[in-house]
Parts: sequence; structure tokens; C-alpha cells
Amino acid sequence: MNTGTPEHVDLLEAALWYVNHGIPVFPLHSPVPGGCSCRDPECDSPAKHPRTLHGLSDATIDPDQVRKWWTRWPDANIGILTGSKAQLLAVDVDPRNGGNESLEDLVAQHGRFPDTAEQISGGGGRHFIFRYPGGSVPKKLAPGIDLKGDGGYIVAAPSLHPSGRRYEWDGIAGEKALLDPAPAPEWLIKRIIRVESPTVPEESDTSYKFGEGQRNDGLTSLGGTMRSRGMSPATIEAALLVENVSRCIPPLSDAEVLRIARSVSRYPAASASAITTVENWPEPLPFPKLEVDQIPQQCLPGWLGEMAIAVAEATETPSDLSSLLSLGIVSSCVAGKVEVSAEPGYVEPTNLYTCPAMEPGNRKTAVSNRLIQPVVDWERERIDQLEPVRQRIFSERRTLETEIESAFEKGHTGSSLRSMSRIIAM
Repeated sequence: MNTGTPEHVDLLEAALWYVNHGIPVFPLHSPVPGGCSCRDPECDSPAKHPRTLHGLSDATIDPDQVRKWWTRWPDANIGILTGSKAQLLAVDVDPRNGGNESLEDLVAQHGRFPDTAEQISGGGGRHFIFRYPGGSVPKKLAPGIDLKGDGGYIVAAPSLHPSGRRYEWDGIAGEKALLDPAPAPEWLIKRIIRVESPTVPEESDTSYKFGEGQRNDGLTSLGGTMRSRGMSPATIEAALLVENVSRCIPPLSDAEVLRIARSVSRYPAASASAITTVENWPEPLPFPKLEVDQIPQQCLPGWLGEMAIAVAEATETPSDLSSLLSLGIVSSCVAGKVEVSAEPGYVEPTNLYTCPAMEPGNRKTAVSNRLIQPVVDWERERIDQLEPVRQRIFSERRTLETEIESAFEKGHTGSSLRSMSRIIAM
């Protein structure tokens, strides 16, 4: 998807890229001087609400309809549908309402989100996009974090925010990550199911659903319970096939269900309950409390120290946090370019590994994001600068490959053929 320069973004081309890859879109209003293109002076969702009569119900993957819309409204922002039609779930993090702090808390509880499609919103927030079979989801996951499933949508890059910034896909894969997003994490599926069905807390309840990442374990647990009660292998197979269809989202293949049933049935009926037994671990030993020396606020020189202090003041966080993170980020910038020689014959790289540890909710992510932003901006600029070079090299490679194939077909061998092969192998 070539979106052009910030001043010359082709929104039609971007919208066509989405629909040509099976992602339903529809046009949204756009920012104009004085507010929103809807011209409502009291618009409470400027540049984010639908332009068409039926809103997100009009979302389509028809290229002809998309051309009509963006020919009529060439500056229209792009809405991407979420939910069952698109098979997408969006986690919308809004830092203005505490989203970054809530995200830190969720990461502390469940670990980081898997690598998936990720978008930086024009307002400074983030959208994490996951594969999801659809269905209703709770609007609010945590303070400052919303979920978008059936009946929802997101504003998609390269749409323009009223702040003047454009939405951008993050990561090396960019918008292409949207073509194969990671499945929604197991803990998030559980959270959705329990919020939508608060009376379903246990697997023994037949209305409890198993999402991706839960299905194998869930059916194995059910099969183990059946086997421990003396059920025959044939009965377990039949029961698990039914449970798979009614409780797994989406269902596993019949072959996988039968494999689980056969595996469970290998256990003697009297000992099969061990399959569902959870191992008891001892209580973890706490780290001793240590008093550590504070890092002097003026320890970093020049612009680096000024930035670390400014970020600490702006985020109201300890200067130790921004100082340590600044050192780690600078270390990554000079890695491979600078070496330290403590004595003749002894050389070390400048790599630094810092791990500032703080309780959840202390704005570690906010500090990290501000400090790393210049590096992220530089990476994007370099990618844009190198893209023509990459395209040229790719074109040259394809030309050489074609010449080699032609030479082989004609039975040619010799130094010229070997030379071209070496060039392609580089």
C-alpha cells in the first residue's frame, strides 16, 4: 500500500488495498478547518463517524463501490469493520484515559500481547488487532482500553486525525501484518466469555466456551474426566466430537478431536483423573528488600540528560527510570559502531541491558514510548529512503533470474552463468 507523502496521501489507493485483501471498509468523515466535515459544530466524534447512511452496515469488499465513495469524498477517512464479518478483534488503547497504565497492568498479569498487527492512532493511542471468530465483546476491557468486535470498527491508516497526525501501521510488516494477525490471547478470550456470560465461571458448565489456545486443553480435561468415570473409548470419542462443535471457537478438526480421545483413552479408568490434576507448586520465595543508590538526576551529559529529565518531569516519574531507559536506547543506536578497549587486546561492545523494575501502574510504558520515539521516527525515515533501493535491487534480481532460467533452457553454461548466479546469491 503506497500512501505517499503526508501531504499527498492517496486514501482511495489505501482503501482499495484493504478490500483487495478481503478487509471490509467504509468511508468516515474527515477533519476540516474548524472541526469535522459533517459541519456539526457540536460533533462529538470528529473525523471518526461514518459518512454513509447506514454506517458500518455499508462496509464492503467491493472495489467498485469503494471507488465510487472515494471519488465522491477523496479525503474520506477509512473505517475497517471488526467482528465476525472481518474476523477481527481490536484492542483500542487510549493513553489520555489511562490506557497505557491499564496496559501495563494487563501485561504484568498475563504477559505481553503476541506479535500481531498494531496501529498507532492519530491521537497517540494504539490498536492491537487479533484474529477472532466474531461475537459480542464487552466495550470496556480496562480503564482507557476498549474492545471492538461485532458492531464495531476502527479508523485505519492513513486516515487523518484532527490533531493533524495520520494513523500509521507499526512494525516491519506494516499493514501486511493485518493479513495474518495473531489469534486473540487465551486470557482475553476467557475475559470476554466471562464478562458476556458472568454466570459461567467453570469448565464443568456446558455453556463455557473454549477459544483458540484453550481448545486442546479443554477437550483433554473433559475427556480425562469421562475416562476417570469409566467411560469407554468409543463413548469418549462421540462425546468429544459433540463438545467440540458446541463449545470450541472455532471447532477443531474431527481428526484432532479423535486424536485427543485416543490419547485420553490410553489411561486406565482408575488413574485417568491424573490427567486433570494441576501440580501444586510451593509458594515463591520473595526477594530480599535492598536499598539501592539513586541515580543522580544530572548524571547523563548534554541533550541526553536534558531529554531524560524532561521526560521524567512530563510523566511525573522517577528520573532513574528515564535515565536507565535512555542509556539502553543509546546503546542500541551505537551498537556495532563503537567499541571499548579496557586494555590492549581486550575489546568489548557498548551493549547495555537495563531492567528498571517498578510496580504496575507507574507509567513505565509512557516513559519508554517517549524516549524510543526518535529512534522509531528515524527507522521509518530510513525505511522510506531505502525503499527505492530495495525495489531496484529486487527488479535487478528478477531480471537476472529470468536470464538464468532462459540460459538453462538453452543449455548455456560457463563463466557468465556462474557470474549471474553469484550475483543473485549475494
